[in-house]
Amino acid sequence: MKHLITLTLIIITNIFNTLSQSNSLSSFTPEGYLLKDSLKCDLNLDGIIDYLLVLKDKNEEVAEIGETLRPIYILEGIKEGGYRLAEKNDSIVLSKNDGGAFGDPYAGLVAKKNYFSIEHYGGSNWRWSRIYTFKYDQKTKKYYLHKDAGVSYHTSNPNKVEKLNYHKELWGKIKFKDYLPKD
Repeated sequence: MKHLITLTLIIITNIFNTLSQSNSLSSFTPEGYLLKDSLKCDLNLDGIIDYLLVLKDKNEEVAEIGETLRPIYILEGIKEGGYRLAEKNDSIVLSKNDGGAFGDPYAGLVAKKNYFSIEHYGGSNWRWSRIYTFKYDQKTKKYYLHKDAGVSYHTSNPNKVEKLNYHKELWGKIKFKDYLPKD
């Protein structure tokens, strides 16, 4: 009987923890925004689940070019449960109108160890990609630009790909929250 009570308490605790994590993630979505994408990861390598959240304006579908933002949040898991907003950036994720004839350029999030990338793809006859990669620095406990790169090619000659590197002088130096990409 004692084991049954212990097992029941463990199951209830697990269910409660799962629900509180879901609730705590939604609490980071400001009024007027919806969750566009999320990625479960462990960016700071502490063994606790972290999340990347990409948000979109709830009026994005009817907005004019440049009227809406797509904030991206880094949420670090807390040992006691829940999450804390480590950093955010409102300028990295391109809007739905930035992809040219190809439409919404947002292609997704990727994370591996203490790195994460925001990927974009767009164009028309001229196709392009842009990938922003950031790295968590364990000494400073901050996220820095690791690489800003992409490719460009014309659909009439897809084998002639131009590799592009942007802002190499900032790689490893500028913080995620401060990076404002420009061509």
